[in-house]
Amino acid sequence: MAGGVSAVSWFDNQVHLRVYKGDGQTVTEEAYDGKWYKGAFSQKGTTVGATSWLDGGQIHIRVYVGSGTNGKITEYCWDKDKWYVGAFAATGDGAAATCWVQQGQVHIRVYVRDDSGKVTEYCWDKDKWYVGGYPS
Repeated sequence: MAGGVSAVSWFDNQVHLRVYKGDGQTVTEEAYDGKWYKGAFSQKGTTVGATSWLDGGQIHIRVYVGSGTNGKITEYCWDKDKWYVGAFAATGDGAAATCWVQQGQVHIRVYVRDDSGKVTEYCWDKDKWYVGGYPS
């Protein structure tokens, strides 16, 4: 895979967009908050998946960067004012992510494909990651 692209958005009196794109070596961020500019996110990697949610007006972003064929996928988190490495741990060729908030609790789903084509679902429902029941 030559890179990939993933995007997140939110609205809080204006539209905010974040586009994460890979060039085969590095994943970077382009941001829109009324105008486009180069975002702060930049990590070594070949593939990318992202998701986000609002909590009390605060945006939370999760970016899942893959390191290559059946390589490590690293979770990068933005919760207030800086990026940090999250607790997610998996290997695969790439990841897609989604989430929702229900009764004040975020639920994250990350779908990782390995080099054989099998897709594994990883779930975060409160305080830990576990393998979900998605069929592959």
